[in-house]
Amino acid sequence: MNLLSLLQNATINIESLKDYYLSQVDKITKSVEKEIKKYVPGMVVERYLFAMASHHEELLEGENGEKVKEVARRLVSDIEIGESEKTFSASYKLNEEFFKTNKWEMNPTKAAKEYQKLSVREEILNQSTLMMLLIKYEELIMGVFEYVITSYPNAYLKDKTLSYTEILEMDSKIEAVKEILLVREIDEIMRRPVSDWYKILSDKHKVDFKNLREIFEDFKEIYYRRNIIVHNNGIVNTIYINNVDKKKRENLKVGDVLTVDKAYLIKAFDLVYIMIYGTILNMSRISSDNLEIYNVLQESAFQHMVDREWEISKFVYKNLLAEKSDDIPTADKEIWQVNYWISIKNADGLETIKEQISQHDVSVMEGKFKVAKACLLNEHSAVNELLEIYLNNEIRALDIETWPLFLQYRKSKEYRDFRKKHTKDFEKQNYEAENISRDEVTDEVLEMSEEIEGAGDSI
Repeated sequence: MNLLSLLQNATINIESLKDYYLSQVDKITKSVEKEIKKYVPGMVVERYLFAMASHHEELLEGENGEKVKEVARRLVSDIEIGESEKTFSASYKLNEEFFKTNKWEMNPTKAAKEYQKLSVREEILNQSTLMMLLIKYEELIMGVFEYVITSYPNAYLKDKTLSYTEILEMDSKIEAVKEILLVREIDEIMRRPVSDWYKILSDKHKVDFKNLREIFEDFKEIYYRRNIIVHNNGIVNTIYINNVDKKKRENLKVGDVLTVDKAYLIKAFDLVYIMIYGTILNMSRISSDNLEIYNVLQESAFQHMVDREWEISKFVYKNLLAEKSDDIPTADKEIWQVNYWISIKNADGLETIKEQISQHDVSVMEGKFKVAKACLLNEHSAVNELLEIYLNNEIRALDIETWPLFLQYRKSKEYRDFRKKHTKDFEKQNYEAENISRDEVTDEVLEMSEEIEGAGDSI
């Protein structure tokens, strides 16, 4: 698989994973908040009875302990502690109003168990999503090494050997030998620390990954946090301590427990995107399909702008602009520059780039770049004047509605006036074919389309 295909597959896989996560996490949070209330009284009783039956009254000390005692004594009475030293037990009587209701689960053991199950549900989703996110990243890295080893076998396999026994056990064809050596080499590389992967690529192919240095320590923290969640129940160990920069582990020590929340996971998605884009962009310099890679990167970065993930789009456009290839069309570079400024404007503020934009000469450029300059500078009256000239020529109504360039303009009075004046243009829908795999239109799809037609008759 070539680098372009690897990039396309990784992008769609991570987009799908993120969409799935975001569609589930809020549902789970709301359902837990609703369901967990049923088990709170019984869970409080269980904590109280356990402390009393086990003679660990210190569990009821402090502000929380006092509150547990206060609530539990309203719920139960006539408590008698069991005499056995081998088993912690107690008998008690539920107060009448709780004994007769079905609103709460008052069996303390069951309530505590269900409460615990519900309370970790979101954490399980977060952890499993982090695991899958890093798996998708590792799949990309494995694909990169398969690509470079296949393309440059002498750089990796020149001195590799197979034993006589291994040769006897395999198919006699030379392709089988090559496949085993390839798989073994990739496996050996992937067992090494994540830092070594980039050192190998850099040393063997003279590829510089300096554009990833700024975020690499943040990424390593995410990577090794995933590892201890998988292999050590989230408990910090020396492997995590030794591989994660001190500034990134917030004074954590061996034995501490790490968790994953929604904010952390969203940051992880951003960092993995950047790592993938940076890896493929740098490796594209030894590839023949680098222009196609640039195009896919630009399309991905544009979607990140639409999703207001400005740091990702800023990274991509900054690095695209740094590419020196003479084959890159000038118009593409100008679009990248505009989109880079859009990203900075929304991430860091207009003032950080206002002077650069003001000095950018667009007098001999296409009309869309004149519109872009006025829009970047929030000169909305000038935008209207220019759109009167270039609408349906170089700028479509769809562009105004979707291009993040117009984000601030769409909030202005000038936009409302212009849209009202050109209502018919804004009502038009556009379709442009994209380079995606397409499944055959099945009988089931056609049947559903018939249902839609039927539904239309009743509207």
